[in-house]
Amino acid sequence: MKFSISVAGITIGEMKAVKTSGTDQDRYQLESKVDFWFFGKIKALVSTDAYYNESQFLQSTMHTRTNKGEFLSTIKWDRDRYAIEAESYKYEHKDEIIGPMDYSGIKLFFQEPREVSNLLNEHYGKVALVNKGMKGYYEVNVAGNINKYYYENGQLIKAVMEHPIKNYVVKRIL
Repeated sequence: MKFSISVAGITIGEMKAVKTSGTDQDRYQLESKVDFWFFGKIKALVSTDAYYNESQFLQSTMHTRTNKGEFLSTIKWDRDRYAIEAESYKYEHKDEIIGPMDYSGIKLFFQEPREVSNLLNEHYGKVALVNKGMKGYYEVNVAGNINKYYYENGQLIKAVMEHPIKNYVVKRIL
């Protein structure tokens, strides 16, 4: 699947989403690239890989390259908990979360969260609440940012993302 990324109606980048199913694992991948001017040139390349065994989230790696530096966030399942090391621009978080999770943020691009009340966010390494609104509309509170997701026939059509640097819109290219 392909998505455009825009700010104030101006396209600043693109995103590609790929799901690969194997015999014992599913792999979800997102790769986005943005390039825009906001009180200086901002470039970012973000790639996220997440693995699931049946419905259980196993691990993820989020690698971000920007003109402000390179950052890496990892989440790994170990026996009965997730080991979390999240790093992004002006943000670091190391923690553990007990118990298996069946949904993480990357899945929002592939599957409507109809029965999901919370998810594990790959970027911040925190559990985020999922609030269902009208049909096909969901809000996810990610570290104080309210992201809005819009679905039609179970497919993500648009996401409005709050971000500390600049809010943006991800829109599916049909």
